[in-house]
Amino acid sequence: MSFRTPFYKDGKEYEIIIVIIVVLVIAGAHIYTTTTNYNPNNEEKIFDSDENLEYGYLLTTILEMQYPGLSIVIDDECTAKGFGRYEANAYVDFYYKQGDTATPTVKFTINESDVFSTDFIELDETYEDIFTGTTNEFMLPGELYNINYIEKDKDLYNEVKNIEYLDASLSFGKEKTLDEIVEMMVKYDQLDFIWLALDHVDNYDWPIGLSLIDGKYADIELTDTVDSHYPNLILSKNVITADTIKQSYISNLQLLKDHSDFMDMILSSAFGAYIVDETLNDLSNRTLKDVTCYGIRVIGSGEDIIEMVDNEQITNLCINNE
Repeated sequence: MSFRTPFYKDGKEYEIIIVIIVVLVIAGAHIYTTTTNYNPNNEEKIFDSDENLEYGYLLTTILEMQYPGLSIVIDDECTAKGFGRYEANAYVDFYYKQGDTATPTVKFTINESDVFSTDFIELDETYEDIFTGTTNEFMLPGELYNINYIEKDKDLYNEVKNIEYLDASLSFGKEKTLDEIVEMMVKYDQLDFIWLALDHVDNYDWPIGLSLIDGKYADIELTDTVDSHYPNLILSKNVITADTIKQSYISNLQLLKDHSDFMDMILSSAFGAYIVDETLNDLSNRTLKDVTCYGIRVIGSGEDIIEMVDNEQITNLCINNE
């Protein structure tokens, strides 16, 4: 008596077994990659919200600390593409050139090997420049260009003064204290101070700093634990003083240090992030001793900015307008 059923005749049982094995292998690989590799949707909670805002905030933090003069908004949730691969869209605005916020500018991808990559959805060299950057926006003290050429060339001087909307990076010949910076912000309150150059990466002279612009996270409450562990994490939630600037900078550095999985992912990529791994320790150690400012990024009329250049110890001016 045979116990075979029509379902198994003609050797079909072997094909079925192979199919089952393949399905199990695929399912196992999927479970392994999604549980052992970095999952941007499973970040430790930072905000008291049901939305997955944490990955976006971490990425925004590291980008805005390195690339002054841009505002970047990350989608709240990364889309799972299977096998540990995720994609997230970002919307990038330059302060002097507002982008089309209806169209994603950049796509970030995390794949099964924890590699972080960037694809430019909008083929615009202006946007692509945000991830190549320039070390000439701010010059470190002792390596500063002289701004006197603008004063000697009256035509150029007047041309700059007549710019109605000027986005400028200004460097100081001598580092200023944060108290001095706050005094400047009060004195020149007609200008928008949007970024402070507070530090740099050794061997790169890459500017590292703090954004002063309200972002989409300013209206979202932090969890009680995060709020207590990282004072003034989001500076725009508080009155800007020398102390809150320093605390905010320290808190953002510490937040990145405490999210080692995120930083490992950034470090493993070819992405141009200079705040990585051991650099965080160096920056944090220097910051705990003191925080000074060697440059600012401001927006205002050319006449008002030139007035500040004339009155303050400013030795380099970089025009960021196109």
